[in-house]
Amino acid sequence: MIAGKVDIFYGFVENLTRILVRGVVLVKGSTDRMLTRIKSMYLYIKEKGSVTTEELVDEFGTTQRTVQRDLNVLEHNKLVHSPCRGKWETTKRKIKVS
Repeated sequence: MIAGKVDIFYGFVENLTRILVRGVVLVKGSTDRMLTRIKSMYLYIKEKGSVTTEELVDEFGTTQRTVQRDLNVLEHNKLVHSPCRGKWETTKRKIKVS
């Protein structure tokens, strides 16, 4: 992290693959898709204010497990939190989206 700003979409690629994959090798294309989806998911939550996991499944056309993995990455980086089961909001942490 540089001066409190987080760019999870590129700066944490190595960390993300360790967190998410645990032994499964990702090719560059799948990593890029994953990072793009996570970025889009973060921006969607930020725009809506509060969303459910099911809403994210419907919006992004992925499985609940994929959405949960993506939310885990965002939560690990303190960008989203869950005030109650199945509901997600962004944190006040400032990030630089590129």
